[in-house]
Amino acid sequence: MNINQVKNVIAKTNCVDYIFSASYCSEPIMSKDSNESLIDNYVIFSRNEDCTQISSPQCIFGIYSEKEEVAYIDDTISKKYTEQLYQENFCDEKLMVDARKQYIDLFPIVRRMYQFNCDIDFNIVSKYVESLKCISGDTLFAFYNQLFPSFFEWIKELED
Repeated sequence: MNINQVKNVIAKTNCVDYIFSASYCSEPIMSKDSNESLIDNYVIFSRNEDCTQISSPQCIFGIYSEKEEVAYIDDTISKKYTEQLYQENFCDEKLMVDARKQYIDLFPIVRRMYQFNCDIDFNIVSKYVESLKCISGDTLFAFYNQLFPSFFEWIKELED
């Protein structure tokens, strides 16, 4: 599935109800459940108008995109964080445009590698993670690592 297909599944579930007008939904971060089924995980957060500050996670949810089913919703995640705005740091605008294109191109490739644990190319995975970090920003990327560690542990295992 490409990035648009995966994101469009949100609207087919009740997870869409957690995305309010003043909130933003992150990029999907992959994980697997105990049966090795792929879950696309999202963080709901808010940010100021110029995107220089973001809130701590307000809600997280996961979707089995292929089945168009909700894996889980955690709307209490905000209790684990201090309510504050975090300074966000992004790549420069030109790098972000290039990173967005690379992210869109690599998403289905890395998704397949992760889902089926086959044909893994660390160079591709590495470029994917770099582009994800660039378009997400340092703070949100740090939340991804905290909230969905299994994907990043998989990458670390590939490095070793």
